[in-house]
Amino acid sequence: MRKSTIAAAVLAGLFAISIYAAPHWTVRQMVAAAEGRDTEKFSQYVDYPALRESLKAQFAMSMDQQMGGGDNPFAAIGKMIGRAVADPMIEASVTPAGAMAMVVETPPDAAASAPAAGKASRPDYKVAYRSWDSVDASTMRANGEPFVMRLRRTGLWSWRWVGVAQAPAR
Repeated sequence: MRKSTIAAAVLAGLFAISIYAAPHWTVRQMVAAAEGRDTEKFSQYVDYPALRESLKAQFAMSMDQQMGGGDNPFAAIGKMIGRAVADPMIEASVTPAGAMAMVVETPPDAAASAPAAGKASRPDYKVAYRSWDSVDASTMRANGEPFVMRLRRTGLWSWRWVGVAQAPAR
């Protein structure tokens, strides 16, 4: 009886640890696939429609902050023009190559070349839970700017990249 209780406790502990570690593993696998230019494997971890919508929302928020609100009709026209230009650009750039470039901070056209082994250090992502089904994976870019990926749980162990969190204003 005692051995079965200990075994059940150990199994429950391992189960909990595996669930907790799953987003860490997903981010590690995403970075490895991006560095290896493995679009098929990388795409398993990305919800492209959700990522596009997140980037559009980030752009809209940025435009609102920069142009202000209020009754200025020129600001409203500027926002409409900005969104009309940005939306198709976001649609076109959120591809496997573009998303991999965001994750490992390389130009998207580098996807056609051989993997960039040894050129730059691997990004060091820190994973922090926001809730049971949402985590932020953040790293610091070479220019000192933070980059934060939002991942959402799609099962007990499965996570998908669904958005980018806006960097805090300096």
